[in-house]
Amino acid sequence: MKTIHALLILIVLLSNCKKDVSSCKDYQQKDVRENLIDPNAIDIPEFKAFLTQYSYLKPCEFNSDQYSALMKCYVFYKGIPVLTDQYIFSKNKSTNEVVVMDTLRSYDLPVSTNPGVSYTDAIEKAKEVMNFDHTCIVYSLGIYDTSLQGAYHPNNYVLVWKIEGSKGYPLVIVDANTKQIYRSLDELINFKI
Repeated sequence: MKTIHALLILIVLLSNCKKDVSSCKDYQQKDVRENLIDPNAIDIPEFKAFLTQYSYLKPCEFNSDQYSALMKCYVFYKGIPVLTDQYIFSKNKSTNEVVVMDTLRSYDLPVSTNPGVSYTDAIEKAKEVMNFDHTCIVYSLGIYDTSLQGAYHPNNYVLVWKIEGSKGYPLVIVDANTKQIYRSLDELINFKI
């Protein structure tokens, strides 16, 4: 009897490790615009001024209480998210001090927004370095700063395919023109865009 119970538990555990094949027949495109919030919901004049002045900023998080306010923004270039860049704005309401985490810069990038590699080819490349057998695959087009790899280098933005599991991992960043892999991770990380 103990053997049957152990066998049933093992079968249940193994069946939970497999993805639902019927729901994963096709790859799903992820649209980060779904995470954006309406700029009209932001009631801090200084934050609204930043959004007006820097049209490439799109708010994705906003919190305000009696003491402070915080706004987090994604960066978009020609409608495509810049995966490696985000800005956080905070305001101390008692002193009216506004702080921007990082220097706002121009986003006139020398990057084509037309991929030379299809997302299906990028997914096949990603499968060469990561195991996606136990998850659905989600893909999105983005811009990635390769200078974040290792020692300091000037910004070098490239068009990429972000290939990830449905829960955010595994994650592979594949060049959308050369299929070069810039990053691959197989565990959960805080990489939301």
